[in-house]
Amino acid sequence: VVISLAPSFIASFPDMTLEKLRSDLSAVGFWAIEETAVGAEIVASHYRQAVNNSNKTVISSCCPVIVSLIKKYYPTLVENLAPVLSPMLVHAKLLKHKHGNDCFVVFTGPCIAKIAEAKNNSPLIDAVLTFNQLNSLLAKLKPVNGAGEMAEQPDNSVTKPYKYARMFPIAGGILKATFPDADNNEELIAVDGLRQCILVFDSL
Repeated sequence: VVISLAPSFIASFPDMTLEKLRSDLSAVGFWAIEETAVGAEIVASHYRQAVNNSNKTVISSCCPVIVSLIKKYYPTLVENLAPVLSPMLVHAKLLKHKHGNDCFVVFTGPCIAKIAEAKNNSPLIDAVLTFNQLNSLLAKLKPVNGAGEMAEQPDNSVTKPYKYARMFPIAGGILKATFPDADNNEELIAVDGLRQCILVFDSL
């Protein structure tokens, strides 16, 4: 059982380091704990290519709520969605390749919409836990340090390899991860919040 841990774990587990969280998750039975930021980094590179190679507006496509909104209410903008999987799905593909297709991939993050996205993309993602559910699981099972066997983790995952990819969950984070040096580019905008997205889609 392998966990894909969304970058926003820092907000939901403020009193835990990544190593402590890994240790506790291992103690309750998870074999490998890796960061979804690995997938986000790949997604950012594909977004960069999509924007640089397109002559039309490109809309990021990693939020299942926004993708559903566009498909239902703005069908003419579907072709503007970047043809890129979400970081969750990209990372799941990597995990299946790394640990074998029979590994059980669990994504954990703050967003309940990921549950529906996972159901629509089975068998890439086998289960989704929100951070609230994960907190409850850890509280119920009360991990003991040192219990359980954990797969070897990436050597650099506790340092800074995903400096920008870890910004995906914050407002403007996807833009910052995709174009870290484009602060004054007026052709690139970051929008957060459903109402603001609707205003932009209406304009487009």
